[in-house]
Amino acid sequence: MSINILDLEENLKNKIMPLYIITGNDFYFRKKALDTFIAMFDSTLSLFNITYFNFDEPISNIEIAINTPPMMCDYRLVVIRGDIKKANKDFESRYDKFVTNYLESKTNTILVLLDEDNFFKSVYKKGELIDCNCLEVSILLPFVKRIINAKGYSVDYITLKDFVIRCNSSMTTITSELEKLYAIAENKSISQADIEEVVTSNIEEGIFKLTDAISNRDIDKAYTLVDTF
Repeated sequence: MSINILDLEENLKNKIMPLYIITGNDFYFRKKALDTFIAMFDSTLSLFNITYFNFDEPISNIEIAINTPPMMCDYRLVVIRGDIKKANKDFESRYDKFVTNYLESKTNTILVLLDEDNFFKSVYKKGELIDCNCLEVSILLPFVKRIINAKGYSVDYITLKDFVIRCNSSMTTITSELEKLYAIAENKSISQADIEEVVTSNIEEGIFKLTDAISNRDIDKAYTLVDTF
């Protein structure tokens, strides 16, 4: 089953499944998905009920965390982050067995796999896929407008649509460019002139740097650029 990122919060209110896989290339939505799970836990107890692992962590360590009872909470959360490289057959086989055993154990743990370029593809059919790809313009428009209005700013429909298209429907880019637009918008009204002044040159420069970092496998720089965006 695939869950649209905008429906995730409501979905979790109705039913919590044992395995979720965060997929897609929009970093804003990927973070939103993970934050939605974290928000289920009391912040004062999150240190005891939320555990993070990288893909190369020994499975035995992950199983210990999964089988540890939650503290003063109905669930505990285990998050495993994938690799940017394609998983080899040996890894896929081990994780397929690990996930199968986990699902059969029926613990009080929610397992979240933070996918990177289909790294966990071999177990997609075993869990709920959270789609964090860029959304269509028509779906993004009301979502972005609510964000802008919540900040006390306004923008007309035509200008907003042009803005979203210029940002390639990427919420990662949109949120970054909005901060710059807020700084120059007169009377808290975002105009077409504001967008033309800020958005185009910044996106082209940022994408060039990010693409260069990824091609050079400089992951630290890539994530730094994403945070800067």
